[in-house]
Amino acid sequence: MGASGDSFVDRVRRVGAFGQRVRAAEKGATSVRAHARALVGALVMATLTATLAFAVQPDEVMKDPALEARARALSAELRCMVCQNQSIDDSDAALARDIRLLIRERIAGGESNEQVRAYLT
Repeated sequence: MGASGDSFVDRVRRVGAFGQRVRAAEKGATSVRAHARALVGALVMATLTATLAFAVQPDEVMKDPALEARARALSAELRCMVCQNQSIDDSDAALARDIRLLIRERIAGGESNEQVRAYLT
């Protein structure tokens, strides 16, 4: 018997039970950390996706979906001279916005994709 009046077996049982509780708490903490990491990763991806998706401003979008699709296809092909080889469709640069608007003006004026490309290159 120890100084506290407990037998050795009782002290071992108490320590063993405490160890099990500690291991369970550590396992729960690991699970919380994993969930937190996943949440942070999802937030980063959502932010990046939103940033890339909104390079074309709502006021730039053409009312006719077919013409808008042509404008987006042309904008995706052309590279921004300000950004590092980013398409003008994805770029937030003022020059890219001007070119996107120019593409839409020329498409609305009845030009073909080839005529718009020839004008810009």
